[in-house]
Amino acid sequence: MTPSQTEIARKLGVSQRTVSAVINNNGRISDETRERVAKACEEMGYQPNRMASGLRGSRTHAIGAIWPVADPWAGDSAISLSLVKLLNAENLATYSAPATQDLDVLCSQIHELAGRGVDALFLHSIPSLLSNEKIVNALKAIPAVVAVSREEVSEFPGELVVHDRYNAMREVVAHFAKTGRKRVSILIEPTEESNPPKIEVFRQACRDYGLEEHEHTLIPMPKTTIPREHSEQHRNAIINAFPGEVSVDAIFCVNDVGALYVMRELQDRGIRIPEDVAIVGLNNAPTGVVWAPALATIDRMHDQVAQEVFQCVTAKIANPDAPKQTRFVHMKFIPRTSAG
Repeated sequence: MTPSQTEIARKLGVSQRTVSAVINNNGRISDETRERVAKACEEMGYQPNRMASGLRGSRTHAIGAIWPVADPWAGDSAISLSLVKLLNAENLATYSAPATQDLDVLCSQIHELAGRGVDALFLHSIPSLLSNEKIVNALKAIPAVVAVSREEVSEFPGELVVHDRYNAMREVVAHFAKTGRKRVSILIEPTEESNPPKIEVFRQACRDYGLEEHEHTLIPMPKTTIPREHSEQHRNAIINAFPGEVSVDAIFCVNDVGALYVMRELQDRGIRIPEDVAIVGLNNAPTGVVWAPALATIDRMHDQVAQEVFQCVTAKIANPDAPKQTRFVHMKFIPRTSAG
């Protein structure tokens, strides 16, 4: 069994960071320490080919990826698939690990990919992790790093692609106002880390367009970690908020599949969409197009995100000393029949 960098470090009495630095030819390490680490790696069977390549300072033509693998709601796994195809076309292999919000697991994944001597890493994560000191330090062992985040992270040491949904959410509210809606709502699980900013953006947009705040501006959805229950919770949220009359005329659901469940609940009650209540989802799921009426939604612009990350990765590999940059990809509101 291949030993870990931590096991090699423990045997030599040095830090794991020192072992990683030697393997990846990074940092200021004495010749004596380099020789000790190289010898230990060889004796313990630690991927000698990759190690030798790293010690020569040559490229491995391998890219690391920490990205959602199973992603039934947002569909961001499609971005990783597109990126792998683009990278493979450039004769770059990829090592993949599933995205996580666990700090220690993410650190371990980064160290593992650094130990493989990857030329670059692209990852999908939340701002609180991308700005975490442990993550920032771990990423220093990888020559080029590109992250996709929902908002800017000034502390992040690498290239950043901001996958912005807020402009599209404002477009949704603008459409509601333009089409004469008066009492609009957002249906969302309010305690999940990424959602409070969405709620505030929605509420501010309502204020900007003169739409009144009311008791159902926020329709809270119960939290669940079971995927098959996630969409049903949207329907349950409508049942809980409106056991009788539905007193709103527009609902923005931050998930397309959940929006379809909401539409079914309203249609089962004899409520007309969009005449009585307009509905907008998010993620541009293919099923929304064939629903009756067709679901208005927000397109996540997956292909554009993949292109931006690909360009960042290849540019940084070609010029490691170039100043870091932040690129933006704005999601786009797609008006369809359900929105009126």
